[in-house]
Amino acid sequence: MSDELNPPAGKVRSWLAAEIAPLLPDEWRIVPGISTVKTLLVPAVYFEFTELEKVTGLPVGHARAVLDLIVVDPRTDLVAGEDQVDDHLVDLVLALDGHEQINWTGARKESIAEQFFGWRVALTILTSISKE
Repeated sequence: MSDELNPPAGKVRSWLAAEIAPLLPDEWRIVPGISTVKTLLVPAVYFEFTELEKVTGLPVGHARAVLDLIVVDPRTDLVAGEDQVDDHLVDLVLALDGHEQINWTGARKESIAEQFFGWRVALTILTSISKE
């Protein structure tokens, strides 16, 4: 495994944003986090880096990053928002299925920032770790 194939753990969110951006509909935006969602005007995606796991069998200096990709629709009409996001979510997970470095393990609906509808997609990515 080379570092080119496995992004550094400390930069996994920015790497993921670059990988995901071409898979998103044109009107969607990648935002830095939940605080941005509260003022959202267009459908958006953000990432939460939740865990770094040691994986038996991987060479020293590699680990598995666990992230959540959150898809949020700004509509306060939850029925319209749900229908719109459902369609895009299906397209997104189909695109993720074909990605060699990103593994999605499940997706669940939830309320985001107590005012929007969204999906939380669990992802894992093999990363490199170092003291650089």
